[in-house]
Amino acid sequence: MAKVVDELVVRSSVEVPLSTEAAFRLFVDRMAEWWPLASHSVYEDDARTVAIDPQVGGRIVETGADGATAEWGVVTTWDAPSHIGFTWYPGQDAGFATQVEIRFSATERGGTRVDLVHSGWEARGADAERLARAYGPGWEYVLGTYRQFAEGAE
Repeated sequence: MAKVVDELVVRSSVEVPLSTEAAFRLFVDRMAEWWPLASHSVYEDDARTVAIDPQVGGRIVETGADGATAEWGVVTTWDAPSHIGFTWYPGQDAGFATQVEIRFSATERGGTRVDLVHSGWEARGADAERLARAYGPGWEYVLGTYRQFAEGAE
């Protein structure tokens, strides 16, 4: 796994021992099972689930213990099983949205490389650089939990 923050673009990659189709489906369909909600969500310890509506225009929504919801973003690209893109503004106004692109590519070893690119930080104004730098380790951690879950899902 590697993370690079350059020119306000956050990049992170991980390899998982699953086919491209299985890796994509795990990421999208079972997000609530592997995403570290207690530490990387709007409601944190009170978060119960997160789900992606699997289509362009579909929302990514977190649900809290009390039934409250927080929108994380909206799907902008849906090209299963190779690519998903979405805006990103967890629990904030959509006017602050950045863009996340995730590509799933087969490896020679029969697994899948997952490449995440998080850009569009200029929407965050004066906080852009600080937030981009904070998200580097955050995405590394999130993709690490995804990889660990995928390793158990073989």
